[in-house]
Amino acid sequence: MQWWSATSSALNLGHDPDDCWLACLSFFHIGGLTMLMKGVIYGISVYVQQRFDAVAVNEAILHERVTIISVVAVMLQRMLADLDERGKAYPNTMRCVLLGGGPAPQPLLEACASRAIPVVQTYGMTEACSQAVTLAPADALRKLGSAGRPLAAVRLRVMNEDRLAQAGEAGEIQLQGPTITPGYYKRPDATERAFHNGWFATGDIGYLDAEGYLYMLDRRSDLI
Repeated sequence: MQWWSATSSALNLGHDPDDCWLACLSFFHIGGLTMLMKGVIYGISVYVQQRFDAVAVNEAILHERVTIISVVAVMLQRMLADLDERGKAYPNTMRCVLLGGGPAPQPLLEACASRAIPVVQTYGMTEACSQAVTLAPADALRKLGSAGRPLAAVRLRVMNEDRLAQAGEAGEIQLQGPTITPGYYKRPDATERAFHNGWFATGDIGYLDAEGYLYMLDRRSDLI
């Protein structure tokens, strides 16, 4: 699962053997664990911090040649506040800020765009081995607010009740592919509830635009 996820992510975000991924998310969660796994699969450096601290994270980005970081919205907001307080800007070695955890506030995305910070939204979960959908860097401004399109190994559909939702119509996001869990450990009842005709029902709400880009509207309350 991790190999499929890492390969699909690299096809979307690109791969540089000199990349350095800053890890400031907890390793007990898939968001943090996947950075270590990608480090092994890609053969790149992972810069580990004990916990998230906006000042320490910015110091690492400014001085340790960090090229990629994964954060959620509140973390990025604190990082921007610290940057503004110092009157600093990120170096051009920072090529990708992966932003996940739920729908991103539009003002935050616009603030990053105005500072030329390369933010790309992503959508995923533990059951999808972290990333399932990620916006390609080339689309970051053109599709501001979108989580992107499914990664190469992932199939995605949006269902409204028992039918496929039309473009722009909200519904439940469902996933399929080799990065998706086959089920919950020793919980056959939960596994049966989660799958519909081979599709994993996330419980999350979103819609696809006419080009197949996903826009997140709401996340379920029982995320792992």
